[in-house]
Amino acid sequence: METIDTLTDETVSGLRELAIALRDSQIGLTDAAGKVNDKEVVKLLYGIATERAKMEQELNDFLHINCEPISESTSWLGELSNAWTKIRAAVSGGDAIVILTEVERSEAMIAARYKRILPDIAGNPFNKLLLEQYEGLQTGLTSIGELKELRKPACLQSG
Repeated sequence: METIDTLTDETVSGLRELAIALRDSQIGLTDAAGKVNDKEVVKLLYGIATERAKMEQELNDFLHINCEPISESTSWLGELSNAWTKIRAAVSGGDAIVILTEVERSEAMIAARYKRILPDIAGNPFNKLLLEQYEGLQTGLTSIGELKELRKPACLQSG
């Protein structure tokens, strides 16, 4: 039976994958916040980046308990996504809708990773933590979507 200090290789691999994705997110959100010309968007992106750093640390703490090395790397997919967001930000002149759209896409990819991993860890000691983190990702996505909708011209707003 898996316990907090005796994780299976599969669980360790899943936690490490999520921790790297959260680091990618934190870097991307911070970079995006530095490129946007909207104080409310900047505040939201920095706030979500801080939350992603906390989530990453929670996962790394469990890896550390299991004497697993903590990866300081990022993923190629995260680097590609962050580079694309930088290009889009530069081309758009820091347009909030463009940047929020790219950030939303990146965050949705991370949520999809959680959704893929969650069934594999059902019943293990991390189930509650990962469910809470997944809910936090969903909350962030909702906030990004709502702010993006508010930034659209009135004629393009849904509802």
